[in-house]
Amino acid sequence: MGDCSDFPEGAAPLPDEDTWEKFDAMDEYSSFAHNAVTPSGYVKIFEDFNSTVVSMNYIGVWTLYAYEPQLCADSCTEQPGCKAFNIYVSRDPSKDPGPNCPNPPSVSNFRCALYSSEISVADATNDGQVQPPADANGDMFIIKHKGSNGMMLLILL
Repeated sequence: MGDCSDFPEGAAPLPDEDTWEKFDAMDEYSSFAHNAVTPSGYVKIFEDFNSTVVSMNYIGVWTLYAYEPQLCADSCTEQPGCKAFNIYVSRDPSKDPGPNCPNPPSVSNFRCALYSSEISVADATNDGQVQPPADANGDMFIIKHKGSNGMMLLILL
């Protein structure tokens, strides 16, 4: 961990300036969330949050090539016990941050997180992380989330 090895390039667009503040201000991510079609059999629980779901019933997260809720729904269907998902854009590091690269350039990823329980607005509390903790110069990478939509199987309501 923290060895500066490369992570895959993200499929989501990047802001013109590589800062978490510019990522946070990028309206295109909100457009993805507002224009997303809710898959058949699901209901939208929340839309366009700047945070993601935190739940003890987390199944896993997948990286997508586009902001496509149907891809998330398909992944949920394939996972036994999946009842809900959270699709969002994530500002992630391009390298594994460590002492030799505490704040690498960013990538933007479309993410799909799956859950084996109901989700609610109150569960959307993950607004990002610092990775790793800041070095002696204060350099650090800040993960942020945008355009977060939470969806749950309709039969649970």
